[in-house]
Amino acid sequence: MKLRLESAPGRRDRMAALRRLRQCHPTGIALSQFHTSSHASAKQHYKMLVLGGGSGGISMSARMKRMFGAGNVAVVEPSEARILWLSKNLSLFQMHYYQPIWTLVGAGAKTLTSSGRSTASVMPSGVKWVKSKVQEINPDKNNVLTDDGTEISYEYLIVALGLQLHFEKDCQKDLNTQRLDQTTQSKLWGKLGKLCRTSKGNAVFTFPNTPVKCAGAPQKIMYLTDAYLRKTGKRAKANIIYNTSLPVLFGIKKYADSLWEIVKQRDLQINMRQNLIEVRADKQEAVFENLDKPGETKVFQVTVSQQKLFLPLHFSGKRDSSE
Repeated sequence: MKLRLESAPGRRDRMAALRRLRQCHPTGIALSQFHTSSHASAKQHYKMLVLGGGSGGISMSARMKRMFGAGNVAVVEPSEARILWLSKNLSLFQMHYYQPIWTLVGAGAKTLTSSGRSTASVMPSGVKWVKSKVQEINPDKNNVLTDDGTEISYEYLIVALGLQLHFEKDCQKDLNTQRLDQTTQSKLWGKLGKLCRTSKGNAVFTFPNTPVKCAGAPQKIMYLTDAYLRKTGKRAKANIIYNTSLPVLFGIKKYADSLWEIVKQRDLQINMRQNLIEVRADKQEAVFENLDKPGETKVFQVTVSQQKLFLPLHFSGKRDSSE
């Protein structure tokens, strides 16, 4: 059986599942609603196995440890190692990033270093950290295989792997980096903060026609950038543009109406049903397709500091549900 990863359940579904789990005794779990199996042949076994050590996986593992006790919960999270200087000594750490803060980093309100901590420091005590990548999930057998060949069986499984981004049309080259991963993305947010403080020309913010990690991030950074430029007296030199693939500014009309008032007050240009499909960094151009008119495209000139392309840009490229 192949596992199909679908969208996360709603809050009510999650809370209902937690209530069912609380009814189970930590030392003996047997609910007809859950599929369990023998773990005699497994190399490792946990009552609760969490895949992914991001904010969601870490917070859920802490809650599950309180429910099932120390030693009964494990988190599978590779977290690529980073080299840091501490007290004049070179140290190797696995890093955990609080990504929601990156919009504030881009606006200059927070520092990039404040968004990261060692994974060890955020891993709940009593929770086993499996430093591997998930290779295969076998729900029929209640086990998971990692990239180093380890087999881990479980009684309950939480999938919180997050997203792996794939940038299309030579975007890696255009964004001046050899490899776009979690760390290089964080560095781009730091660069954005510098651009906000020195830029002039067209600043284009985008929302794609695919799901993103934070649907409000493109608008948040736009409003923060506008506020910063006004505060520093540079707003008159910048033309702020928001191109969204959606037919509305925000999904909830009550809030959309309020946001439209802010847009008018701040003189922000909004273009609906525009989806970013290509970046031409050498020409300082961003190409958008009109979702209401297939085949029709529009090129936006992006002139920031005469040299740099303004970020963030959200593409509708391929995405994996694993990291």
